[in-house]
Amino acid sequence: MKIYGIKEKSTGRIIYIGQTIQSGKKRFYDHFRAAQKKDKTDSFHLFLKNKTQDDFEFVVLEDNILDKQLLNEREEYYISLYDTINSGYNTYSKSNTINLNQYGKKVK
Repeated sequence: MKIYGIKEKSTGRIIYIGQTIQSGKKRFYDHFRAAQKKDKTDSFHLFLKNKTQDDFEFVVLEDNILDKQLLNEREEYYISLYDTINSGYNTYSKSNTINLNQYGKKVK
């Protein structure tokens, strides 16, 4: 499990923080695929809608975090560090965090 940032190449700023159990390449692609869906109305996906993956860089900030509580705490830390709520596209609430069981498997 990892914490990642999406960095806008033109500004050099990390504009979004997330957490994932997927590979970085897959998660990065999934954001751009989701941005093309008509039902996506959050600010991050609307921002990505007319952009390309070449405009951004997927940055792994921390990897191999096995404890789900620590994963959530580290995500909160990076959201605060990069101020991606006020100067980026996170619309953070604790309900947005991945729900994992004690083995690191996603709970449906």
